[in-house]
Amino acid sequence: DDWEEDDKKVKQWFTFALSSVRADKRRRKWIPLRDHLEKTKATWNGFLKPREVGLYINFRDEKFSPKVMAYEIDLDSIFNNLILNSVEIFLSPKHQGERQIEIDVTQRGDSVLIDYKDNGPGIDPSIKDPRNIFKFAVSTKLDNSGDATGTGLGLWILAAVVHTYGGSARAFS
Repeated sequence: DDWEEDDKKVKQWFTFALSSVRADKRRRKWIPLRDHLEKTKATWNGFLKPREVGLYINFRDEKFSPKVMAYEIDLDSIFNNLILNSVEIFLSPKHQGERQIEIDVTQRGDSVLIDYKDNGPGIDPSIKDPRNIFKFAVSTKLDNSGDATGTGLGLWILAAVVHTYGGSARAFS
C-alpha cells in the first residue's frame, strides 16, 4: 500500500514536471484562457486535494471566452507560482482555517482582467508597500529556523511576464 501511494505521488510529480516543458509550450500561439485554466486545475488537482485546498475558476460571463496570444510556458509560470505560494502559506503555522484559491476572469473593455485570490493571511506585514513584492529578490519565505528560503523570483517573473504582454500586476493584502 505504501509503495502504491508513493507511485501515485511520483506519477503526479512527473506528469506535472513533464507537462511544463513540452516543446509546444515554448511557441507563441493563441491560447483559450478557459481551457488553459481548466488544464492547470486538473494538473494541480492531485497535489491540492490531499492538502484540502480548493481551486475555483470563475468566468463571470459564461459567454466570455478569451484567447490570448502568448507562450503557454509564460502562463504556466504565472499560475503555477501563484498556486504554489498559496499552498505554502496554507501549510504554514501562519494560516488556520479553510484553504481556498479563486481565479476570477472578467472582460474589461478589450482587455482580460484576472483576479487571483486566496484566503491566506495576506501580504506579510514586513512588506509596507504591496508593490514591493514584485521587485527582484524580495521574499518573505522563511524556514522553521527563521532563515530566508525564498528566492524572490516568482512574483518578479510574474510582473515581468504580465508587463511584456502590455498588462500590469497589482497586489492587495
